[in-house]
Amino acid sequence: MLFDIEVKSVKYYLSRIVLTLILFLLSAVTIQAITKDNGAAQRSELFVSSLEVEEGKRIAESVCAECHGIKGVSVEQEIPHIAGQHAEYIFNQLKAYQTGVRQEANMQKAIGFLNQEAMTQVAAYYASLDLPVPDKPIKTSVNDLDTNALDAGKAAAASCAACHGADGNGAFAGMPSITGQMPEYLISVINAYKNGDRKDAMMQLAVQSLSDDDIENIALYYALQPPKGTAAAVTGDANVGKAAAAACSGCHGELGVSSSSGTPSLAGQDSQYLIAATHAYKSGARNHDVMQSIVSSLSDDDIANLATFFATQSPQAPNVAQPLSTEQWVQKCDRCHGINGNSINPQIPSLSGQHQSYLVKSLNAYKDNTRKNTMMHAMSEMLNEKDINKLASYYSSKIRRSVIFVNLD
Repeated sequence: MLFDIEVKSVKYYLSRIVLTLILFLLSAVTIQAITKDNGAAQRSELFVSSLEVEEGKRIAESVCAECHGIKGVSVEQEIPHIAGQHAEYIFNQLKAYQTGVRQEANMQKAIGFLNQEAMTQVAAYYASLDLPVPDKPIKTSVNDLDTNALDAGKAAAASCAACHGADGNGAFAGMPSITGQMPEYLISVINAYKNGDRKDAMMQLAVQSLSDDDIENIALYYALQPPKGTAAAVTGDANVGKAAAAACSGCHGELGVSSSSGTPSLAGQDSQYLIAATHAYKSGARNHDVMQSIVSSLSDDDIANLATFFATQSPQAPNVAQPLSTEQWVQKCDRCHGINGNSINPQIPSLSGQHQSYLVKSLNAYKDNTRKNTMMHAMSEMLNEKDINKLASYYSSKIRRSVIFVNLD
């Protein structure tokens, strides 16, 4: 009888121990940490208990809270929220700061003394939090942000068509074609007329009311129109002009196709316009030190021959990409960062609910390659300032959703 009681007691205590172990494992947070061994990436699983999450909170109070907040909600616009961010991602970024892969003096100073266990606990703690939903969330859709730059450029360029033609290839002799040029060059020319650096009463009147957005859209619209070249009569000798054009090739290209975004292509340009423009540089009516020094010794015949040579060359369309809409950019970003910026990949951060200023800062850092990531650099390099601001506005307005990872191994 006594033996039966002892056996039952042992079974009871064993069952309690097993139950405790099961509850412990169920309460664990799994972090997938990337470690390096002889150059080969290996994945190890770090199981963090609820007690260690509490330890992460204690460490965060002394190390992280001043900037990121104890609840992972930053009040500084250029410091990221980290509440609800994936634990693996947080852990890997901490390691990147420690090893110098990411350069930020304040971060490196703050976490330099943390060992792997402490970083695991901090990452698990912040990952366990929810990013609060704003009382009045800003609902921003791609439709709110999208404007078609080409349509806007075409509309803004309506007043240009009378002189430069509907497609920008010049409406009559003596009027320049404005196709076949890089947008940067067209923007600089329009601004030069607008601020008075280039003198032409009609042009100054035409561009005076244009906004910066109008000017950028017009430049993009004409840069994407196919250049056709001039059909006007030429007055000089193209063969003689070819020899003289050697002095121009360093800036304008051997055959009049410039490789510089700030220098115009001359191939296929109206010869009468080229003659008039060259005389304007020679007389000083157009102020440009380099151009004046080159054309100062040219005779009228030299100028006519140069103009004829360039006018008879084939114009080339500049290497300008069709702009993507915000919706198209969002689709690209969502492939890695998840729908509405809610990543389901533990190594890739969620963008939803993040500070707009921080997202702008990060995209610019990837774009200029001060923050190293090959894929992000390739993507962000194609973004212009407007694209970056629109994407940041879109993702900052989204609500961050919690994601639970289940280890099926």
